Amino acid sequence: DKMNFSIVQQKEIIDIKTGRSLGYIMDAFVNNDTGEIEYFVVEQPRKFYSVFSKESNVRKVYFRQIMAFGEDVILIELQ
Repeated sequence: DKMNFSIVQQKEIIDIKTGRSLGYIMDAFVNNDTGEIEYFVVEQPRKFYSVFSKESNVRKVYFRQIMAFGEDVILIELQ
């Protein structure tokens, strides 16, 4: 099946082991040679105290980490 990127961006990323939300997809990195998605750039939810922090709240989620696409979520397994 095919899915538009705009639909994928609306799905919350959940770590299958902990049930923790990792945030939402902001962008994707596509390999120029193969045309395949290598990873998604995910913006992590900010905790109140970290709003004032300079720490990065962005992480990479590699396509191979995705276990399942649900209606509202994408389940991943962090290594």
